Amino acid sequence: MVNKGLNIFGICTNFKCEAYKKEVVYRTELSKKGLSFNLNEQISNIRCPICNKIIKCKTCGFYDCEYQFIGKKIENGEIAIFDSKTRETKGNKFEYFDPLRNGEVLWLELIIYVL
Repeated sequence: MVNKGLNIFGICTNFKCEAYKKEVVYRTELSKKGLSFNLNEQISNIRCPICNKIIKCKTCGFYDCEYQFIGKKIENGEIAIFDSKTRETKGNKFEYFDPLRNGEVLWLELIIYVL
């Protein structure tokens, strides 16, 4: 299940957890307008909902909100500035960034806004 706003997907690396090597969802409280999420600052807070250990982040998804993400990423060996511009999910629509389809991104810095 996901929360309204930003949800982060990752893999639990705790071999004692029933979710070990499985995808889990960290549901942020980022659902109110004007809030931001700095991945570099929050990485140690992104935890498995079952065992509460830090997960290996893979991607994110958005549910029923407006959002934007801005950051610096490595692209073809170079640093590139990225701005998603404002996007919106409405009603029961959920937008998920599939790293298998879209490719994985190495973010140097990533800030996600719920607008």
